Amino acid sequence: MPASTLLTTQPLLGPVVGLVSWHFVMEAWMYALRIPAMSKYKVDVSPDKIKDDMANKVPASVHWPAENYNHLME
Repeated sequence: MPASTLLTTQPLLGPVVGLVSWHFVMEAWMYALRIPAMSKYKVDVSPDKIKDDMANKVPASVHWPAENYNHLME
């Protein structure tokens, strides 16, 4: 079955594929910024300290993709 026929017979498939693709783009962007920033700003990764360290040590521009990702998943 050609892709165009599949998308016309299954109208929900297009938006699902689009959202899943966007999910992976946002996730890659988030981790591409956050992992190097955690090393650069020496964030303590212990579960009880990571949230405070990320908020206090890392610039806001690094948090923005994570906030966008959270809004995407709401």
